[in-house]
Amino acid sequence: MLLEELQKIVAKGESESLEFKKSTGQRSEAAKTVCALFNGVANAICHRDYTTHGGAVAIAMYDDRLEIINPGILHFDMTPEKLAHPHESKPWNPIIASVFYRAGIIEKWGMGTLNIIEWCEKNGNPKPIWEVRTQSVTTTFLPSSFFSTGTRPESRPESLEEKILYLLQKSPLSKSELSKAFGHKNISGGLKKVLTLLLNQGKITYTLPDKLTSSLQKYKLTQKS
Repeated sequence: MLLEELQKIVAKGESESLEFKKSTGQRSEAAKTVCALFNGVANAICHRDYTTHGGAVAIAMYDDRLEIINPGILHFDMTPEKLAHPHESKPWNPIIASVFYRAGIIEKWGMGTLNIIEWCEKNGNPKPIWEVRTQSVTTTFLPSSFFSTGTRPESRPESLEEKILYLLQKSPLSKSELSKAFGHKNISGGLKKVLTLLLNQGKITYTLPDKLTSSLQKYKLTQKS
């Protein structure tokens, strides 16, 4: 049902709630996010492991993120890192993928994750995070400042990833200090995910690399950032 509703919005090209007008030939910021979510759900259905009984593709919405949870694991030597780069498409369910392709639900095999990244970046959202959890693959979408403030000040960073890098330009900060800078009382799951992403990308590093669990641990920029 959700996939059908998302497809209607994308195909029709008009949605009052999304300020998406077909006559302009352009998709609004919110509509780009819908396209990314639509493709995320379609990918999950194409690659879902239907031998896993009792599970289903699920969408979980939190205050700071949206997750698409897909039962099963990544196959054909695929990894979360490979999904963010051009790769050969080997859908676990080729018949479903073929039907989706013929129906126009997916545009080209092997481009789904790249399109999702592109739409998120154009909308000012951080790149989605793909993770392999216990018998499931999770795609996490993080919000941009557009949805929390309604504006896009050009002098300030737009995504959570950029905001963290912006704050760390001044001085090293801990998780709790970053959380307070964003006006949060507690450290959110979204903040943890983006910090992990930045660490993996080599854009930030620990101030105490030999004492990862230290209460004095902070994050700082690397030369790469």
